[in-house]
Amino acid sequence: MKNSILSELFTQMANIMEILGEDRFRINTYRKVGRIIGDMPTDIETMLATGELTTIPGVGKSSIAKIEEYVKTGTITAHNAKSKACSTNVDIVNSQIETYFVQESEYPSDLSVITTDINYFPDGPPTCPLGGTYSLNSQNRAVCNHSNGGCGE
Repeated sequence: MKNSILSELFTQMANIMEILGEDRFRINTYRKVGRIIGDMPTDIETMLATGELTTIPGVGKSSIAKIEEYVKTGTITAHNAKSKACSTNVDIVNSQIETYFVQESEYPSDLSVITTDINYFPDGPPTCPLGGTYSLNSQNRAVCNHSNGGCGE
């Protein structure tokens, strides 16, 4: 069943929207849709095919369109954009790690060494738009693995 995957995707989209300061109503709607889908005992594809999904309170046309997109393509465009933003953030942090190395002749011992330094992140460090956290890989001295997957993928 794709219910659990779609539930997680809607929850992640809500998390990203919250980080970006987007409309509270949409954020709450995505969270609600994520919970509804996650709690459904019936396969989402079956409910979509039979039209039953349109009768579920709280699941509107926009959410159904995203569900249809996922069922047909295996992806949701809105979620992909947020994943790409995460990858860009990883690149930005890694660039600052390299800048630190050039300036200090050593790599930072911990990611907080640069993320708390306004010389590297004057507006604060980037946050994962999928709600994950970035950490420094001590072997390759770069942000690679974080709670949403490897190397910003």
